[in-house]
Amino acid sequence: MDKKHNNRKKRKSAWIPESEWKTESVWELEQPFELDCVKKGVSKGNRHYSLKQYLGWMVKQKYTKQQALDTLLAWNKLNDPQLEEKEVIELFNKYWTEWTKDSS
Repeated sequence: MDKKHNNRKKRKSAWIPESEWKTESVWELEQPFELDCVKKGVSKGNRHYSLKQYLGWMVKQKYTKQQALDTLLAWNKLNDPQLEEKEVIELFNKYWTEWTKDSS
């Protein structure tokens, strides 16, 4: 690997320096989050990670529970292949409750 990419990891087609990775929030994992790419839908292997990151972003933006769920259900229709709606709802409820302490 050349020096230019020595301290970088590849995700999809974008190179993001590790120094730009965010780590201050519980919902952010070690990989960079590319919101603009995720909003267009993702492929198998990226769906769970992207759902968690997208939801975390919505929590941070103060979306209501219903707004966030509706957004994720619409987003899932852009994924190839889609997750089952039941799975999206289960993951949503798990993370929403954990991050907001709101089970209503």
